Amino acid sequence: PIAKIAAKLAVGYTLDELPNDITRETPASFEPSIDYVVTKVPRFTFEKFPTADPVLTTSMK
Repeated sequence: PIAKIAAKLAVGYTLDELPNDITRETPASFEPSIDYVVTKVPRFTFEKFPTADPVLTTSMK
């Protein structure tokens, strides 16, 4: 769906002109209000790598 909307925006449509494919009533520019936040926290299992330093720095390990 993102590529479809991006292509229509590229040829000159605005978000107000594009219908929402799910509701068929609101425009694509409509932003629903969400009352929750989803986060994903990584779990670093250093037990799998006994020689790895368990202290993380700004560089990727």
